[in-house]
Amino acid sequence: FPSHDKKAGTKTEVYAERKMIKQGDTAIFVAVVKRSLTNQQLMTDGKDTRAGIGSIRFYINGKPMDRLVPLDRFGQANWIIPQMKSGEYRVSAEFIPDKTDKNNLPSRSLDMLFGVR
Repeated sequence: FPSHDKKAGTKTEVYAERKMIKQGDTAIFVAVVKRSLTNQQLMTDGKDTRAGIGSIRFYINGKPMDRLVPLDRFGQANWIIPQMKSGEYRVSAEFIPDKTDKNNLPSRSLDMLFGVR
């Protein structure tokens, strides 16, 4: 029988550094990628020269942002948006494993509601 690579499921969560900001303030969003079964963050041992094992694509109101943000060795990625306009936003994050990563499956967070006064 041929051996099948078993990839581990992941789950991606997104958080805002602050739940509510004022118009013109900078918003910081943090995506965290965890293993589905153990709920442990996807981490590299530091000997790995790459900046993590994949990247995050952030979405705002369902629209994907152009730039991918590499995961750090703690399985996190930060997205900084300066001078936010007032309104309600839906923010989500999608984990995209590196092409060389044979261990992890992609995942996408639920939408997080974020308000700018």
